[in-house]
Amino acid sequence: MCAISKVLFRCWAAAWVAALFMFIGPTLHTIGTETFFASIVLLILPPSGILLAFFLGESTLLIGMSLAWAWGIIVMKAALAARSASETQARLTALHERASIQANASGQSFYYREKGVWALIMGQTTLLVYMADFTFSMISRTIGTVIGGVLGLLVWYVGSGSGPGNPYGLAAILAAVLAILMWARLFFNQGLLQATIMSAATCILIVGYSFDDSHIAQYGNPGVGYNVFWHRIVLVMTGFAAALIVQVFPVPPSASRHIRKSLSNAIQTLSDHYALMLSCWNQTDSNVGLVSGRISIKVDELLSSLESSIALLRLEISSSPFGSQSLAQVNSICQETNWALGRLLYLSVSLPVELQDRLAHLTGIIDHRNIGDIMAVLSMIEQALRTGNALPEILPTPLVNRCLEYCQNSGLEILTSKDLIRDENYRKFCVAMSSYLKFLSAIDELVLVVKGSLGESHIINREFAGAV
Repeated sequence: MCAISKVLFRCWAAAWVAALFMFIGPTLHTIGTETFFASIVLLILPPSGILLAFFLGESTLLIGMSLAWAWGIIVMKAALAARSASETQARLTALHERASIQANASGQSFYYREKGVWALIMGQTTLLVYMADFTFSMISRTIGTVIGGVLGLLVWYVGSGSGPGNPYGLAAILAAVLAILMWARLFFNQGLLQATIMSAATCILIVGYSFDDSHIAQYGNPGVGYNVFWHRIVLVMTGFAAALIVQVFPVPPSASRHIRKSLSNAIQTLSDHYALMLSCWNQTDSNVGLVSGRISIKVDELLSSLESSIALLRLEISSSPFGSQSLAQVNSICQETNWALGRLLYLSVSLPVELQDRLAHLTGIIDHRNIGDIMAVLSMIEQALRTGNALPEILPTPLVNRCLEYCQNSGLEILTSKDLIRDENYRKFCVAMSSYLKFLSAIDELVLVVKGSLGESHIINREFAGAV
């Protein structure tokens, strides 16, 4: 608790000190309206973690700004070097007069006066790859803008009342509000990061532009208090509208299609994992455990990375038969399958040969017919996820029942005694059998989930199916 308080105090103090530059006369008149950008940057990248990570983030931002500044300087220097100073001055005067006339005629002055760049920035930063992410981004940014606007109005009217802005009162009330905003930035769910940053940026923009309106004479000030707030809301919505048009037309990109393809690739990797386990059965290669671990970690990373995208699917309007709930079930089952195969592959080299043979005779783990059935089912599930085609009505499932039938027909008995339970190798044997049954039951459950979403195809007459 003490460490959390220290981090919060450090970040809050840095943002508040940066915000004070808005109310100090020399810095305000020297830097201009950009004085409040320092506190916004500190709310985006607070000094809350490792010092190196903070410096890397700030350095990346600084390098980007420096490159843009350097490119502008180079272009201007090249343009000025191409003509004499007198010609340049005359040309600039003529262009200035022409620009003033054209701006008033074409609406460019309206764009500058009404801070159209806010809408441009919002439209560009809201665009995302998939529609579900875009919808969540738009909703969270809207909520963040409204909350930040309310906080900004609170700071301005409590700190200055109906006056032009009292720097001492604004600094005092802004300290309390910045503590709330910084706490939200540090400790809220990272999924709400866009909303918290938008809240902080809108709050500081309202306070900063309101104070600048009565202290800096410049063209295009949006006013004070509520005037800045409604300007901000209108421009944010304008940016959203432009982004929505670009995002939707001609075809909105579907996150469901991307997730289905990723899950299909994961099942294909699991099939390869299963083939590797069978190839290593009764082998003594010590490197198999390392390979198994790498494959399991790779698949688990892929499946874990899809969880947030699957959760956002409920915000997507899509014609896909798979919804957020069904894809979450497929993802969870694939994770269980991956863990079971990882344990089996590890035990395939660590289990004594006689117990491996017994497990093979009991469960049919290396029986060609069983292997063919499992591979066929996995392949059909993979294709169903990729193409959206329904699975056949008749499949060689449930696989668990086939395994139990094979065990009954094997003629072998399951041995149980106190001595065997104390034996470490026999306990590994039990874990291997449990993992194999878990693997089969996961495939059976996967078939039910896919059939529940896509339905069944190649329907067979019930009387014929019962006879078979």
